[in-house]
Amino acid sequence: LFNLTLSKTLSGRFIVTNSSSTETSEERFLDLEKEGAEGNLRLLQERKYGLLYSVTHRGDNFYIETNLGKQAQNFTLLVCNIEEPAMDHWEAIKGFEYDPDRYITDAVCFEDHIAVFGRQDGFTKLWILKMDGSGRGVSSLHEVEFEEFPSTVSRGINREFKTDVIRVGYQSLVSPRSVIDYNMDKKTKETKKVKPVPNYNKTLYASERLMATARDGVSIPISIVYRKDKHVPGRPEHLMLYGYGSYGIC
Repeated sequence: LFNLTLSKTLSGRFIVTNSSSTETSEERFLDLEKEGAEGNLRLLQERKYGLLYSVTHRGDNFYIETNLGKQAQNFTLLVCNIEEPAMDHWEAIKGFEYDPDRYITDAVCFEDHIAVFGRQDGFTKLWILKMDGSGRGVSSLHEVEFEEFPSTVSRGINREFKTDVIRVGYQSLVSPRSVIDYNMDKKTKETKKVKPVPNYNKTLYASERLMATARDGVSIPISIVYRKDKHVPGRPEHLMLYGYGSYGIC
């Protein structure tokens, strides 16, 4: 069973088709700038069992999110020239090489930045890469930090390529689902929308992340939320415990 999708890169230059299954993917692209809408689709990388990849674009380069045929099980972000898109020409981005402890789930290319979404230590993360002139290296890198922990950050709807602002979704155990604009240069946030929750005052609550050690030595994360005025540190208190983990969510 294969899924077929058709999309345009945020830069507006390329139409990309993706034909994928659980274990394979294959993409083709049309250069609207050079060939126009009547041009032919060009193969990026032929299908190989175990190889998953997806492509985005900025400048003279394609950026490929891939598992490299399971050589990078947690996925990595690579770069190649748009004229040489096959796998033999994929290279690591200098300053953002593969890290087996970092799981990459998405990448968004802007004119001067690449925003990379993923997980590390079980938590959702957002890394901002300021690219150098060649587009093959990182001139600066930072992780977007949020005030509450634990929390969840996700990709929002972004329509503009020539911008320093990325829109993301955000929520935590005490903050309702929110839409936030993040300035990738100034490192500032502007909340655009918060989901209304009737009769709720978030200032009354706090959250924490604890780690418990299982019998086999594995560390198990535990997120706790409580009323500040009802909690006394060190005192035994009632607890409602809920556990869930499936489909790579944990």
